[in-house]
Amino acid sequence: MKLMALDIETTGLNPRTDRIHGVGVAMQQPDGSFISDYLDHTDEGLRQYLANPSNHIVGHNIRFDLKFLINNGLTINCQVWDTKLLAQLLDENQALGLKDLSLRFFGENSLKGKRELDRLVTYINGRSVADLCARDLDSDDSPYYDTIAEYCAEDCINTLKLFTILSDRAKAIDAKMREAGYTNTPLSYYTEEAMPLELVLMDMELRGIAINEEGLRAFRAELLQKSRQLQAEMSLLAAMEITKIEEQLYEEAIAKKKTGKAKQTSKRKAKSIRPSLIGKVMNTLESLFLIGIKYLLLLLVKLIRVSHRLLKVLSVNCTKLWKKLIRLKKSLARTKIGKRLRSLLRRIPVKIRGCCPR
Repeated sequence: MKLMALDIETTGLNPRTDRIHGVGVAMQQPDGSFISDYLDHTDEGLRQYLANPSNHIVGHNIRFDLKFLINNGLTINCQVWDTKLLAQLLDENQALGLKDLSLRFFGENSLKGKRELDRLVTYINGRSVADLCARDLDSDDSPYYDTIAEYCAEDCINTLKLFTILSDRAKAIDAKMREAGYTNTPLSYYTEEAMPLELVLMDMELRGIAINEEGLRAFRAELLQKSRQLQAEMSLLAAMEITKIEEQLYEEAIAKKKTGKAKQTSKRKAKSIRPSLIGKVMNTLESLFLIGIKYLLLLLVKLIRVSHRLLKVLSVNCTKLWKKLIRLKKSLARTKIGKRLRSLLRRIPVKIRGCCPR
């Protein structure tokens, strides 16, 4: 079969608003070598190849590329294959990116163009190849065109090589499973269901989904009616449950009242049976009260005696001090110190002088 790998470079992810920078293509020669090219999406040869049902194209997540091409007026009638979907069917737990699979199967030499492209993206302070494509399209001299073309051609060649390896593995698994009696194999699912469904999904993403508005309105009205019926039934059931709970609580309250009255009567009987015990408790409390009053009176008497002794000591000391001051007064009556002493004695409070003899 005539197989061509296809990959496009764009300025973004939205096929309606973003632009196509170029379309990379690659084919394998009979001698095993690869030829590649980087075309404009308006190229007539590209249009004729994609419109021919006998031709085959392969890409990695090719749905993305075809949406841009269809939105720009190209017709896709050829057979379409996807290496990402095939890799996922063979091992869903592996990394499914084209760069990851190329590094795994072909080594670091298969990503030379990717390294150069990353260097330029960093140089322009961009985030991805889309920023580099936009910068190149907006400039007059297209300074990054060659680097983007080499990078895209590298992706196309890696995609072709990857498709060969993965399809060979899928065919080997298919042969073993058919020998074991299985009719549904990963390869049959890929060719008969997965890839045709990819084209349907692509068409739905581009055109949208037709909606029967009248049918939706009727279905909405039906759902609303059913929801109202269910709400009425739920409220009725809730009311029945609430009445049951209220009756249960009422019966429990009556039972508690009856048990409470029984406890009160039993308490009264206990009080009438044991009057002697209460009398003994009251007698002991009265005796303790009297003992406490007695000890308080004794404490007061002791405090009065101690205060009386303190007053005596203070009066004796005041008398001695006063006598000493009188002697000093007589000896120093005619001096300046005596005059000052007289003024000090006059300032002594009357109460202190009154308790001392002159």
